[in-house]
Amino acid sequence: MKKIADIQIPEKLEVIENLMKSYKSFQVVRTAIDSGLFDWLEKTGGSTREELSLGVKLHGLFMKGYLESLVELGFLVQSGNQYTNSSMASSLLTRNKETYQGEWLSLTARSNWNDLLSLFRSEDPVAELYHDNDFPEYIQGLAKRPLTGELQAVTRQVLSWTGFNQAQKILDIGGSFGLFTLALCQENPHLEGLIIEEPLRISHTARLIMDQGLEDRVKVQESNNLLEINLKPDFDVILMVHQLYAYRKQLSPMFAKMSSLLKPCGLLVSNHWFCGPGCEVEAGGIDELDKAIHSQGHPICHVEQFGRFFTESGVKLLSRADVPSPYGVSKLHLGQKECLQ
Repeated sequence: MKKIADIQIPEKLEVIENLMKSYKSFQVVRTAIDSGLFDWLEKTGGSTREELSLGVKLHGLFMKGYLESLVELGFLVQSGNQYTNSSMASSLLTRNKETYQGEWLSLTARSNWNDLLSLFRSEDPVAELYHDNDFPEYIQGLAKRPLTGELQAVTRQVLSWTGFNQAQKILDIGGSFGLFTLALCQENPHLEGLIIEEPLRISHTARLIMDQGLEDRVKVQESNNLLEINLKPDFDVILMVHQLYAYRKQLSPMFAKMSSLLKPCGLLVSNHWFCGPGCEVEAGGIDELDKAIHSQGHPICHVEQFGRFFTESGVKLLSRADVPSPYGVSKLHLGQKECLQ
């Protein structure tokens, strides 16, 4: 039997140690969010270790190493015995900022990422993904994810369309809580919007509309089946943003339906994730897994053939672009319906 002292230290042990350290760092930041530490410092402008311990009710026994960890991670700044938020923590992790992302970071520990084994062994993972993530806090956090660059990029592309300033009605078939429609309505004061959303997302979508003061121009309507919505065909713009995954086997009827609701010369917008060539991993394993979780198990296949759905429905493909998204690159397609002669 080999002596204990003769056991060789395995190669790459630091990889495991760094992985564990990353998990601990995540929990350090999550605790700061959940305890309100960043909000406290934003309100007070700075506090000592003792003031923070009392203010956010964290035991003083752990505060020295805990606050030092947040300083090392770049979320706090220490000057003497005073701690303040860094600019990063102030803009991304305090609740009164429009750019707040702490909700999503904290909720990651409660989402499917917290128990991948159950998800991977589920007999119906699509249903599990839908029902596991239907609690209000998750929905509220999810709604803010497009604000990290995707919404801004898509909005710029739509604004570049020559017919945008003359557009009067926009239909948003859901998937993004109406954020893209709200952004476009702010750019065109004559634009009125209708957002179709799933029942679980209706209340939060309505709240976002009110927060932007657009309840007179933007309405939200409930639907579980987009192929069965009954609307007048008088829309100048139709947005399809991360909503076609559930219809990936019905893309032809979906495009035909959307084209039938679009006015002549109207704009059809699609923004979705796609598999890499041959359904191989394209951007990285974590992003690929995230896309699967957030696209009901699988993104859309064959981006190189996607343009034919526009053509077959009487919509001319105008442009394609890669846009950033929280889970890797998303493919943006803009198409214009044929105009009447």
